[in-house]
Amino acid sequence: MYDKVKKAIRLPLPAHFWTDSTCVQRWIAATPSTWSPYVGNRCAKIQRLTEGFQWRHVPGVQNPADLISRGITPENIAENSFWWHGPGWLLEGQEKWPQPPAVQEAEEVEVEKRRTVTAAMTTSEDTFIDEYVAKFSNYSKLIRSTAVWQRLIKLLKMPKEHRKGGFFTTEELSKAEHTIVRLVQKVTLSDEWKALSEGIPVSRKSQLRWFHPYMSQEGMIRLGGRLRHSSESEDFKHPIVLPKGHQLTRLLFEDYHKRLLHAGPQLLLSTVRLKFWPLGGRSIARQVVHRCYKCFRAKPSPVKQFMGELPAERVTVARPFSRTGIDFFGPVYVRPGPRRTAVKAYGAIFVYGDQGGAP
Repeated sequence: MYDKVKKAIRLPLPAHFWTDSTCVQRWIAATPSTWSPYVGNRCAKIQRLTEGFQWRHVPGVQNPADLISRGITPENIAENSFWWHGPGWLLEGQEKWPQPPAVQEAEEVEVEKRRTVTAAMTTSEDTFIDEYVAKFSNYSKLIRSTAVWQRLIKLLKMPKEHRKGGFFTTEELSKAEHTIVRLVQKVTLSDEWKALSEGIPVSRKSQLRWFHPYMSQEGMIRLGGRLRHSSESEDFKHPIVLPKGHQLTRLLFEDYHKRLLHAGPQLLLSTVRLKFWPLGGRSIARQVVHRCYKCFRAKPSPVKQFMGELPAERVTVARPFSRTGIDFFGPVYVRPGPRRTAVKAYGAIFVYGDQGGAP
């Protein structure tokens, strides 16, 4: 109405805007983007049309616009001065106008607020063991480099006359491997490692809850099971747990893949599980075999042979034993290799005869 009247008379009109709703007053006073799209779009248009003017609050009983909403007959409204002239305080000074009520957070204001989504970006700081393992592209180099540092630390604690060098022993390499696995487990399986160290069962939400894990003497998480009283080795009875998707697990699978002369996923996984238990091992084994370029280049494409046609005697309906087959020759000894090992080979010739005739 204000915009239409201002454009019709083409004169600047001083105006005062009144509302009996504190919620509407809050909507118009705030930034439109605060509210939902329906309310925000209309508040933006109201702010644009009433720019430079102030919105005030009028009590509901002093709002003449409520006469229509509450119901009034045409005879009464024609003689109603409150409808035509408004409240009496409009004719007095602004100091006698109603003062705005105390601002309270109404429920409608909260409902109309735009739903905001807070996105928190977090960066995970790589630990020392993650950075250390990431420097190597070969599992053997990782273990031997770790053995070098452990031997160096050990020699520095000894007098010079007692220091000895030489090749690495199996014990030193095994200790280096256990050190790497223990540090990786401590970071990637921190909750399980802490609980098992204190003798507490792992959480129900843990991915190891069904494997009955325990903390070994080397400080590593191993799987439990029913082979505790077996005479097999400790690694076979209780494999070492490896985290899923870690660089150490991938390097281990790649090393086993090469040691097994580029074995397939099933053989690779079964061999690794003789000592380790990688979480999600089947997926890692497939990825390692799939990404091996040597396996990809050497992968033969299977040649399919067309199926031969059967003779007429085999596909013609006849009386039983009218056509028979017999073993005609064998065994035949062949020499397949330099060792000249005799191998028996059997062959069969089917002889067909007509009904009632000699074969």
